[in-house]
Amino acid sequence: MCVQGVEHLRVLSSHQPDFFPYMGYFYKLFQSDVFVFSDDVLFSKTGRHNYNEILTKDGPKRFTLPIHQHTQPLNEIRIAADARTVDKMIKTLWQEYRSAEHFHSVFPVIEDMLSQAPAADNLAAFNHACILKIAARFGLLYDRATILSSALELQGHRDERILDMCRKLKADVYYSGVAAFDYHVESNYTDNGIILACTDYQPVKYPQVWSPAANMSVIDYVMNCGFTLPPEWRRTYE
Repeated sequence: MCVQGVEHLRVLSSHQPDFFPYMGYFYKLFQSDVFVFSDDVLFSKTGRHNYNEILTKDGPKRFTLPIHQHTQPLNEIRIAADARTVDKMIKTLWQEYRSAEHFHSVFPVIEDMLSQAPAADNLAAFNHACILKIAARFGLLYDRATILSSALELQGHRDERILDMCRKLKADVYYSGVAAFDYHVESNYTDNGIILACTDYQPVKYPQVWSPAANMSVIDYVMNCGFTLPPEWRRTYE
C-alpha cells in the first residue's frame, strides 16, 4: 500500500537480531520509522540467529557462529567462538570473496566485527551491534529510530506484544515480514487503529562472484556492491 498526500504515517517493524541477515532484513529497516530489535525472545532453530549463508565456489554455504546453550532468550545466550574459531571464519570469507569488487574496502569492516564476537556480552548484543554498524554505513540510521524490545517491558504474546509495542512507540503502521504475516489477525490491528502491512520485498539481483543465488547474507551483498542500497528501493509510506 502506498499512501501519498497525507500526513506521514509512523511505520514500525521488528525482528530478532539475526546473524549478518539477508537484505530483506535491511529492507524492513529501510521501510520503517522505528525498528525494534526483539532481543528478549527465545532462540529458535529455524531463525538465523547464529548462522547465515554465504556464496562459495560450491554454492551457498552455512556460515555459523558457535554458541553455548540455545534454550534461552537471545540476550542470555553466550557465544562459544574463541579467537581461533573467528580466525577460521575470517579466512573463509577471505578465500571466497577476495575477488569481489568491493572486497578491499568491505573485508576489513566485516573482519573487525567478527573479531569482537568472543568478547561480546551475548548473542543478541553481538548481532545487534553488527546490524547497526552495517545499517549506519547504508545510511539507514540518519532518520530512523531503533530500540531493543527488552527496554520496552512489553506485555502479552504475538499480536498483543506487537500492539503494546505500537502503542508505546506511537506507531500507525506495523510492517510485517512475509513469514510472520499469516500469524497475525488483522482485526486485532484495525480494532486498535493500526494498519497491518506486509513487506513487498523482492530478492535483490546483483553481480556475484560465484553462480548467482538469492537471499544470501548481507556479507555477500556488500562484498559485491559495497555499502550502497539497491537503487530500486522506494519507501512505501511517504
